Amino acid sequence: MGKFSKNNKSQRGDTLVEVAIAMAVLGLVLASTLTVINRSLYGVMNAVERTAARGEVNSQVEMLRYVFDTQTGINRQVANDIIDMTKSSTDSGMSNIASRGCAVGSGGFYLGMSNDATEPISVTKYDATDSVADSVAAAPHPGDGIWIEGVKHGPSGSVPGYIDFYVRACWTPRIAQEIGQGRLESTVRVYYREDG
Repeated sequence: MGKFSKNNKSQRGDTLVEVAIAMAVLGLVLASTLTVINRSLYGVMNAVERTAARGEVNSQVEMLRYVFDTQTGINRQVANDIIDMTKSSTDSGMSNIASRGCAVGSGGFYLGMSNDATEPISVTKYDATDSVADSVAAAPHPGDGIWIEGVKHGPSGSVPGYIDFYVRACWTPRIAQEIGQGRLESTVRVYYREDG
């Protein structure tokens, strides 16, 4: 019995200070792990938003190409409306269109699908003519953060006319540190014929 009590005295438990230090280290490890996980989730959310916006921008580009590829056929009126609302490169303010950012010019529009078989694409003038990034949150879509602007270069001599279109997306992501961090742009050049 004496031997048993001797071993018992040599074994002692952790002190309160040691437990507190262990808990503090565990808390730091958990906090840093949660921070890494949180940043990863924000990165995934940002990538999903950006991918959705890129898909919408690409859709607008493809509809533009379709309208002008079928300009003499089924989309004649839509193509003519776009040509009419697009400003010429000689108009004031059109020289800075590429660097305008999130400010929509007076010739902004977006495209959509219609139920009319003779005009399957519809064109709608974009209402906002100011910066849209502060009013569009998260996933932008045509008419709300995604629009098209063009600069018309008229035909001269034997050279056909063409329009440089800027398809823009501007929004404030859910996880943004500041307004307007979400921006995408695509450009497309189309050649056109004017009905005379």
